[in-house]
Amino acid sequence: GPAGCAAGATFGMRGDDVTIVDMREDLRIKNGGPGPEQRSINLALSTRGLTTLDAIGCGDRARELGVPMHGREVHALDGRTQFQQYGQSGQFFLLSVPRSALNELVIDAAEKNGCQVLFGHKCRDLSLDEPSVTVEVGKGIERKLQADVVIGADGAFSRVRAMMMRKEWFNYSQDYIPAAYKELSISPENGKDMRLEALHIWPRHQFMLIALPNLDRSFTCTLFLDRDQFDKITTPAHVKEFFQKWFPDVLELIPDVEVQFFKNPTPGLMTIKTYPYHYSDKALLIGDAAHAIVPFYGQGCNLALEDVRILSDLLEAHGGILSTVLPEFTEKRKENADTIAELALDNYADMASRTASAYFQMRKKIGLVLNRIAPKTFTPLYTMISFSNVPYSEAEQSAQRTERAITGLFSTAVVLSVFAAGTAATFAAVKTYNTSTRS
Repeated sequence: GPAGCAAGATFGMRGDDVTIVDMREDLRIKNGGPGPEQRSINLALSTRGLTTLDAIGCGDRARELGVPMHGREVHALDGRTQFQQYGQSGQFFLLSVPRSALNELVIDAAEKNGCQVLFGHKCRDLSLDEPSVTVEVGKGIERKLQADVVIGADGAFSRVRAMMMRKEWFNYSQDYIPAAYKELSISPENGKDMRLEALHIWPRHQFMLIALPNLDRSFTCTLFLDRDQFDKITTPAHVKEFFQKWFPDVLELIPDVEVQFFKNPTPGLMTIKTYPYHYSDKALLIGDAAHAIVPFYGQGCNLALEDVRILSDLLEAHGGILSTVLPEFTEKRKENADTIAELALDNYADMASRTASAYFQMRKKIGLVLNRIAPKTFTPLYTMISFSNVPYSEAEQSAQRTERAITGLFSTAVVLSVFAAGTAATFAAVKTYNTSTRS
């Protein structure tokens, strides 16, 4: 994945001897299309992810391959749309990038920085205390790789983490949410009239559909829906009925939705928390291996890439002394990873329901007004999360202060409204009384 190769590139830039082991074949070698294990879902890169890509020399290329999304295009059930811009003047954007394109970029960056990448090598065994990794290089043929440190960037079902779980004092939790997801796609022809530079959302309160743009004007879509509701959709007729009821405009955009629906899998969504992220000075977990989060803040990949930047900063600050770097990495990242994990869970309600709420929009506008008046004091949470490198925990604490200020303004506005209404009613009553008295 992106984090592993980005970490390899970072160590390579320091002059370290780096070997990256990937059980998949080289995805840059096209053999009739993507393999069955490659996901097509787009990634929304924000400032945190782009900062790391810039550091390893592939940020500009990522911007060329992606589409900037300057706001949300919200699609109501009746077909009306509303564009909700990020920031005050459109200066902010998320970058929609195909997952495969990003993976290819970071593999190239790793190799350019001296990393050896072993494709088609499956991890068979791992010794944390040596440390070493035993990989299968062919049928019945194994090879043992010795190292000073093993970085586990092997995803939510990490083999490195599984070995760390055998050690004392390692904590691990895994929690699935009720929602699952289904990938769909809008062709360039059918998506040609959609706003290109926007994250499209069809909020339906308990579920939602989103669409991220590609350079060819196609859109990669994801339907988020509770698993038990997915289980009720068992025939093409059920699919058509479901979309006709909840997403009637999408039927024109995805005329073969019944085919796509049953062709693509329905994976679950989970949060993984671990502690510590390191074992002695021998092993370290980054990315989903350390802290998988649900995708509703668009920060999973950005969080993983930010791990690489923080690790690089610590290596620089401590002269590469791993016995100091790895424990400090755990302490710096744990609170922030847990914070964005909870924010991502909460943001599902924002995307699925509140984006269509007038109350939500009013609070957002008040937040923008406060930001315009005092930008250093009142910065919206979404801005700090997506368009800055402010630590997640600090961003949440700052946002809580802003929320208290907005709530106070709301309360004041309500009181003034009630007072004004009461004054008007009293004036009308007095006027009526005076008129009656003169009569």
